[in-house]
Amino acid sequence: MNIFKVIPIDVYGHDIVVSIGQSDVDLYRELQENISEKQFDKHMANQKSIATTYKLKTGCILIRFKDGIDNPGIVAHEALHAVVFLFKKIGIDFAYESEEAYAYTLEYLTNQILKIKTDENDNSCKRSCD
Repeated sequence: MNIFKVIPIDVYGHDIVVSIGQSDVDLYRELQENISEKQFDKHMANQKSIATTYKLKTGCILIRFKDGIDNPGIVAHEALHAVVFLFKKIGIDFAYESEEAYAYTLEYLTNQILKIKTDENDNSCKRSCD
């Protein structure tokens, strides 16, 4: 599996980038305009788990699954990290008043990731990563 997909979070005007099963070389090729090779190599050297969420200096939020997305719990776990990064970026702290916004965004992102197939037609990282 070699998937790089952009999931738009239109209500907040940002995207979350998802990489599934990509080699470091393929992933860097997709992100090279948003991260130096040295920084990329540093991030990848530190990835010890099967899935990790990154916030790049450009603001791009990346969820990387080294293999597949067979475990919905891991997908939800990484989606939560991405939602937290997104909401910090746009200035919405977690509180009683914002709890539903976090929950709906988490639900939406988790469902979008679980729907990803091998369709690689949407391979741009333009809106949130520039």
